[in-house]
Amino acid sequence: MATSSSLIKTILHKTLAEGVYKDVTTRSSNYYYFLGKTLEWDDEATPPYPVDSYAYERAVRDDIITMKAITPSDVSFVIPRVNWTTGVIYDMFDDEYSTEVLGLNIANGGTGYTSLPTITITGGGGTGAKFYPIVYDGSIIEIESIGVSDTSRGSGYTSTPTVTVTGGGGSGAVLQAIVNIAPSGAQKLEESNFYVLTEDYNVYKCLDNNNNASSTAKPLGTSTSPITTADGYVWKFMYTVPINLRNKFLSEDQMPVVSALSNQFYSNGAMDSIIINNKGTGYTTATLTVSGDGY
Repeated sequence: MATSSSLIKTILHKTLAEGVYKDVTTRSSNYYYFLGKTLEWDDEATPPYPVDSYAYERAVRDDIITMKAITPSDVSFVIPRVNWTTGVIYDMFDDEYSTEVLGLNIANGGTGYTSLPTITITGGGGTGAKFYPIVYDGSIIEIESIGVSDTSRGSGYTSTPTVTVTGGGGSGAVLQAIVNIAPSGAQKLEESNFYVLTEDYNVYKCLDNNNNASSTAKPLGTSTSPITTADGYVWKFMYTVPINLRNKFLSEDQMPVVSALSNQFYSNGAMDSIIINNKGTGYTTATLTVSGDGY
């Protein structure tokens, strides 16, 4: 018998929060918070968890003492607070942090291949990654990651796995797996430290961390262009936390997010930084060609 499973994607969490925020700010729905339960729990150190049942809801309602309507000024989007601190390696803004093998770099295409060799991916803590080579004139010139029915990026990889190439009548091919893990160890953008709050209450996101170097120069200013600091970091100013949001929503653990339909400090699709996965050798000049629409 098959077992069922479910996945609540990050975008759904965001959509639900935006829905409640819109309800409150447009007053299309009424929300309240309440205080209650003046009597001690049986065990004050470990109060009971909420239960999704009618009996539990009725018991909670019986204990309500006072209620207050939630007004538009009572709500704000918040995210975990990350204070800029010297000596910390900050993550770059990258939406491809993941537990998958994103692809394979061809360090050496090898020679003498008369048929398709087999690519085996082992280690790294994950499973399921499958890629296939494209051979031309005896060498591996490309890796097939789409278009073959059982190609897969796999899942669960926490470090770079080992790639071996066997068969095909040739030798010398060297392939390197690409697993994108943030310096902090995060494997999702939402869990990474790609932004900072400074003591000026300015928020910046990190576009480049100078090859995983420590940040030693605090980002300053509110320029609409990327800000390069003395330590080689490239930052993008996002917004300043206004005093009204600071007073109500800035805590030791959380910081408010300024929401705007249009903001001159957002990138609007600009390409401000490029990461080179494999620098190659012997180049005296080069041209970068960018194609596609960002997806």
